Amino acid sequence: VGGCINGPTMKKEDNILLRRSRLQNAIRILEKLNVKKFDRFSVPLDLKRTLKIRKVEYNIPESEIERIFAEMGKTNPEKVLDCTGCGYETCRDKAIAVAVGKAEKEMCFAYLVEKVSSVSNLVVEETPNAIVIFKDSKILYINNSARVLFANYPEDMIISICQRAKESSNRIHELYINSRKVYLYPKVFDLPDDGGIVVLFVDLTEMVQQREHMNELRRRTIEKIDEVLNEQMKLAQDIASLLGESIAETKSRFAEFKKFLGEENVDN
Repeated sequence: VGGCINGPTMKKEDNILLRRSRLQNAIRILEKLNVKKFDRFSVPLDLKRTLKIRKVEYNIPESEIERIFAEMGKTNPEKVLDCTGCGYETCRDKAIAVAVGKAEKEMCFAYLVEKVSSVSNLVVEETPNAIVIFKDSKILYINNSARVLFANYPEDMIISICQRAKESSNRIHELYINSRKVYLYPKVFDLPDDGGIVVLFVDLTEMVQQREHMNELRRRTIEKIDEVLNEQMKLAQDIASLLGESIAETKSRFAEFKKFLGEENVDN
């Protein structure tokens, strides 16, 4: 199956019997010519092809190209790299392709890198976790959450807190910052090439306060249960005491009555 009779590139217009017949006919011809191996290079074939340049010139306004450049972040000549990473010879050719719908802005490697970096910076800046990067007693970067957390704190005090978090073995740090008790979980790591130290503070204050509130509620509930049980036990003891006195008094009355009846029978 396959090969010259039923191969994947054989024309399907002819049935398999016709293809087999053609193959057998070719074999008989080769046998008559006493040819044991067919040399395809001995057959003269015209393999020449004529190619035409089909390049299309697009008349794209300069303002449109500048607009696309701006969308791709190429706002100055230094960012027009002509790196050919997108498959086009120049950034201008790429912009023209985008204008006519033959390419996407995201095909530009430099544009993608800048876009990912900007998104990453936005995530870092807006994260609820406080992030501080420092080196040699100088803060290199501090995000919005850290600025709010350490509001009105001088640089050396912030670095001191970060250093304590780096050197301490405690997983959760209890601190008083701006007259407020906070619980922070620090994560510390070094940037490569001695780029500085990153300290990420996860604020666990709300979670810890909620846990303490639940513990206090649990303690009060247990105390209330103990109080109710003690009252119930005291009431049961009081009832038992009253019942005991009543039964004893009744028994005494019956004994006197029985004795009285006995004495009356004797007299009769």
